[in-house]
Amino acid sequence: NLEHTAISLLTNQPNTSTNNDFLHLYNIYLTPQNQHLFAVKFIESTIVNPKSNKKVILVGDFNAYSTLFNSTHNNKNGHIVNELIEKNDMCLLN
Repeated sequence: NLEHTAISLLTNQPNTSTNNDFLHLYNIYLTPQNQHLFAVKFIESTIVNPKSNKKVILVGDFNAYSTLFNSTHNNKNGHIVNELIEKNDMCLLN
């Protein structure tokens, strides 16, 4: 299981809304012992799927260490976050 919470915020008038009028906010918790392959597949297929054309903000506790965000080393979750950022043209705010 991947612990997560999701909300969608309507950013336009309700009677004219399309999928592009929503901002989707996902909060994810990756444990240090998480099933990493499952987490990556879930995030890519559900959250950052380019076919969905969703506006997404992804936040959470990823238990990730990466030199990308000023850690002295990388761990498995750090590699996952790095890969998600690179593959999905995401922006990191730390």
